[in-house]
Amino acid sequence: MKSLLTRSFIQFFYTFKDRNMRLSLLFVVFLIAITTIYLSISKFGITYEYQIGDIATENIRVPWDITYLQKQETETEIERVMAAVPLVFDMNRSILLDRIQHINSIFSQIDAVVNSADGKAINEDSVKLAIVRDGISTPDKYPDNVLLAFIRFKDIESLRITSIRIINDIYERGILEEEYSNPLKINNRNTVVRTIGENNEYVEERRSLDTLHSLNSITKGLNALCSEYTSAFPKNQQWAIYLMVKENIVQNVRFNREETKRRLQQAADDVAPVTGMLKKGQVVVREGDSVTSDSLRLISILNKYTSKFNIKYVAGIILFQIIFYFILTFFLKDYDRLIYFNSKSMAVVTILLFAFFTYSFIAARTIDYLNTNMVFSLYLPITFVTMIVTILFSVPLAMITGIYILFFVMMITGADFSDLAITFSSGFLGIFAVKTIEKRVDFLKTGLLIGIANTMIVSALVFMNNIAEEQFPGNIRLSLISGFVNCIIVMGIFPIFEHFFGLTTRFKLYELTDLNAPIFREMLIKAPGTYNHSILVANMAEAACKKIGANSLLARVGSYYHDIGKLKNPHIYIENMNTKGAVNYAPHVYCRKIINHVKEGVKLAKEHEIPQDVIAFIEEHHGNSVMTFFYHEALDMANKSKKKNKPNVDIDDFRYPGPKPKTKETAIVMLADAIEAASRSVVKPTEEKLEQLVYKIISGRLNDGSLDDADLNMKELSAVRDGFVSVLAGIFHTRMKYPDQKSIKNLEKKVNEHKK
Repeated sequence: MKSLLTRSFIQFFYTFKDRNMRLSLLFVVFLIAITTIYLSISKFGITYEYQIGDIATENIRVPWDITYLQKQETETEIERVMAAVPLVFDMNRSILLDRIQHINSIFSQIDAVVNSADGKAINEDSVKLAIVRDGISTPDKYPDNVLLAFIRFKDIESLRITSIRIINDIYERGILEEEYSNPLKINNRNTVVRTIGENNEYVEERRSLDTLHSLNSITKGLNALCSEYTSAFPKNQQWAIYLMVKENIVQNVRFNREETKRRLQQAADDVAPVTGMLKKGQVVVREGDSVTSDSLRLISILNKYTSKFNIKYVAGIILFQIIFYFILTFFLKDYDRLIYFNSKSMAVVTILLFAFFTYSFIAARTIDYLNTNMVFSLYLPITFVTMIVTILFSVPLAMITGIYILFFVMMITGADFSDLAITFSSGFLGIFAVKTIEKRVDFLKTGLLIGIANTMIVSALVFMNNIAEEQFPGNIRLSLISGFVNCIIVMGIFPIFEHFFGLTTRFKLYELTDLNAPIFREMLIKAPGTYNHSILVANMAEAACKKIGANSLLARVGSYYHDIGKLKNPHIYIENMNTKGAVNYAPHVYCRKIINHVKEGVKLAKEHEIPQDVIAFIEEHHGNSVMTFFYHEALDMANKSKKKNKPNVDIDDFRYPGPKPKTKETAIVMLADAIEAASRSVVKPTEEKLEQLVYKIISGRLNDGSLDDADLNMKELSAVRDGFVSVLAGIFHTRMKYPDQKSIKNLEKKVNEHKK
């Protein structure tokens, strides 16, 4: 784990050392800060000051869904739930058992004295009484007449059983020390009487509070209760049982205040807060209406939720964006070239998003879209942003930008489904519609397409009841206008970014494919061989790029311009030579002049303000390869030299300055350039010979490392080879031999003679 953290830190350190990554991180922090500020401020709505009876001067609508706590209703619900929570009483059953044991001991002692042999021999009751008193634990508790009543009755066992039944009946009812006084002020008559059963666990019995009696109430009704059980006994025995039971009645139930409070609190905590909902767009008060107590309450709620700063909301926005960028970094790790992720792209995207967020924030607080019943997203330049990013960079980067815009619109509109649907359609239709644009007029067609698409979505929202039918015409008009306006703005704005950031769009490339440009007219006159060579290389490179999905248009333009440096001294290049224009230079001098066409080409391209993406073809189309023909000649001359010290021949003097091709397109043009030149030397070219030539040159460049930086795999190289061969086969295909006029005349003469 420690080593993993160490490697991660080292990787982050080296990544952060890259200037491009530092700038990108700065842009990301800026976007997070701006987004957080705008979204946080957007949650602070305008508050309203009204009193009951005031006349509303405007329509007061809810800006987003607001869920608020209904305090009074929640308290009522808590009271209702708490009223159903039973009061907890604890019953001590050991007291009953103790009383029963005590009564059994008294009657056992009396029975032993009266019915034993020795007892029967005693005739005097006073002696028997004395013996009984000596045998019981609490002799002073019972008067003599009570004990004598028991001693003088023949059926002592029936007296015992009756006494125990009465005691058991009274204790099972539950005896409180005093009447329950409702100390917790709870309107509840339900109780739970707990007793300790086996394993020391509580056994609960639900009862009504009325079944529990105080000592005072039990004592008052004791005589009547005893009479129900002792009616069959004589008066003396009835009275004795009554007095004995009375002496054994004590409290056996107590109110458990703490347990009851705990259960009440738990029940209150389990009650979900009662909430109300103010829906987005809901009219609280209409302009011209009188403010009532109900509407004033809703205005107060609205003011409360639109005027307070929610730190949790801000933290959530920041955390959400951090997670978004964290996930994005994993995506960029493998697809950064596909996305065109660099300081320029981040700068442009940051500018566009900042402008979009600022406009959206202002629009949300100034456009009364809630009262106009329009879909807010139709007011936003969503299509503009995604189309610009697609034109300037790539579809994947535009899609990521569109997702970020979707998040912002979702937060600022309260996740309204209509807004999310329009945002998604506008953003992503703009991305994919750009792919079909080749001419300026296509922008208008795209605007119409997006407008129609949004119109269909608005129709779907009407069918889904997300938009009222009476709002349909206005939203349709806004959909069409929004589509046109966005595309027209794109047409006027993207050249500004293209110029100031030095970006090469396909529209710029289309302009550069014009072979009637002055530089190509000059090439056609001064270097016709180079001109034709460039056209053929362009055809080959374009075909190969299409085979592997590379940028064929960029490759074509790069091919056109890759050899413009030869305009400096066109006559020294073999394709432009004639017998009279042959030159004779020493190998190293000739070589330097030819190599110099790269430097001259870059210089000439900058003078004509050619984009850097195209200049890269001039710089990289030879890589750092060696001009083997002149190097061989120099070695041969040095070897044949009769001087004692042979001339020194340095291979670097015959090497192009580079760099090696860094993209698939420049690598393909380098291969096409070498193959097209070599194909001119093939005698009686056939498809097989051409295929061998292509394979040989590609293998040679692959082996000498010229393609190391171009990110071309073997499968792609195989497809590139097929593309080259197909074009070369079309150029060098075998033509039929046409007959001359003399042979035609002879045949005509023979045919005519035959007719005669």
